[in-house]
Amino acid sequence: MIFDDGGREIERIGSGVPGLVDATSDRCAFNNPQGLIANGRYIYVADTGNHAIRRIDTLNRDVITLAGTGTRGEVLDGFYPATEVALASVSDLELSEETLFFSNAGTISWVR
Repeated sequence: MIFDDGGREIERIGSGVPGLVDATSDRCAFNNPQGLIANGRYIYVADTGNHAIRRIDTLNRDVITLAGTGTRGEVLDGFYPATEVALASVSDLELSEETLFFSNAGTISWVR
């Protein structure tokens, strides 16, 4: 949900049904998201239940998966294409310039 400065809901993002679906903001699906960080046009979501990092485009209202396969992975070691790596219960996000840091089931990792 997105709220205005007065605490009123102005938009709801997601279909309300748990899942891993990339689509427009009213048809997309998340599963137990626990972390958010915004940077201008984009809102990044730690989609914990889907073991994924998602991005909401606030201009066109599209939601895409940036990293994760939807399946729980092991400790990350090495370099992998973001959409092919299995993450593990992503829960927190931090953004520094062009680098997105995330917690990955007890480890801290980064995506550029």
